[in-house]
Amino acid sequence: MPSMRRFALLRPTELAQLAELSERHEELMRHLVALEATPPTGTDTLLDPREVQIEVRQLRQETLKVLEAVRQTIERLP
Repeated sequence: MPSMRRFALLRPTELAQLAELSERHEELMRHLVALEATPPTGTDTLLDPREVQIEVRQLRQETLKVLEAVRQTIERLP
């Protein structure tokens, strides 16, 4: 009987990467909402909204890379 791993569309490492990227994205979005809700003060240790948006874009790019690898795997399926 063939191993079920052979039929998996996502490898465990890809699933873990996507989960980590998703969690980080949610964290950054909450951070951005908090920044928008309270005016910044000189003592804030939070990132400024621009830095958060840049990091969100980077996360999205990383996510797209993982999803592209998954798409290529799917296309190679018999």
